[in-house]
Amino acid sequence: MNAPDYITLEDVIRMSLADGLGIQAGAASALAESILKNAAAMGLGGTSYYLSAVHASQRADRNAAIIAEYRAGKSVTWISREYGVSRCTVWRIVRNVA
Repeated sequence: MNAPDYITLEDVIRMSLADGLGIQAGAASALAESILKNAAAMGLGGTSYYLSAVHASQRADRNAAIIAEYRAGKSVTWISREYGVSRCTVWRIVRNVA
């Protein structure tokens, strides 16, 4: 699914409920609105949020693959291009690899 250029947190929640969990569109919209109203009531409105591009479990798998590539002799530059991460990220992942 391609995300639009501008997307709200409500859109993300609604799409996750409808597309990811199969909840009917109307119910997903109502749930998303309710979640955000509750967040605002808790004082969390007007806050910026970071949404990681990779889930933690996927990150662990990716990092293990990066370590394997590094141990196999692949260059940090090649690994960074292959996995779509910066060279700094590759170095951070492999810095303790023997």
